[in-house]
Amino acid sequence: MFPCDMCTASFSRRHDLERHRRGHSGECTSPYVCEGCGSGFTRSDGRGRHWKLQPTCETLHFQRGGSGKRRSAASGPGAN
Repeated sequence: MFPCDMCTASFSRRHDLERHRRGHSGECTSPYVCEGCGSGFTRSDGRGRHWKLQPTCETLHFQRGGSGKRRSAASGPGAN
């Protein structure tokens, strides 16, 4: 187990602990930005959830040159 030295959380994978620690330190507070609306997210999956609720943002993000992976549902017809 990998315990957090700042709170009571513990994780079975080191990667999960490192991701968790970024929340405590404020490091990279919002490195995943939606270029569609300007919202920032601490994790890429948070931006992915945003795109699921706001598919227009995902389309605009990539039209405006944003980086990252498209959700598979958005890569179908009309997603370009």
